[in-house]
Amino acid sequence: MVDEQAYKEVLNDINEIVCPFEKAILQNHCRCLRASHFYLAGRKGVGCQSVEAQAPCFKYLHLLKVNAKFALKLHSAYELLPHNKSIKIQVGGLRGLKKITLADDESEVVDDINQLIKQALIEFGSFEDIPMQEIIRHIAEFKGRKKNDK
Repeated sequence: MVDEQAYKEVLNDINEIVCPFEKAILQNHCRCLRASHFYLAGRKGVGCQSVEAQAPCFKYLHLLKVNAKFALKLHSAYELLPHNKSIKIQVGGLRGLKKITLADDESEVVDDINQLIKQALIEFGSFEDIPMQEIIRHIAEFKGRKKNDK
């Protein structure tokens, strides 16, 4: 059995640049060329290779949480989310962004999260100008695995 406190301390040491979309990557819904994968105590993890690449991802994830509060019945964008709501926000938010940014790409898998966010910023000019209503619809519609699915 792994001591959780010791695990978290070692995790913080080896994963200095946390990937905000780690859950979506670990669930194989998304990929990112800036992601660095690691194993610790039999668990998979994902970090980011660059603080510069991480910053827009955190900003976009925060924007998703702020805008999806009503759709996910959240009290605050700052509350700790259960796994299923984190997955809905991450995967639904990235799929929605892909749909409005790369409309001709029909694949559900996001191949490069960091590049997608950069492309959206080029197309829309800023995070505030991204049409969030369309993206929130994708978050609300996303269905993760059911408990019986393996």
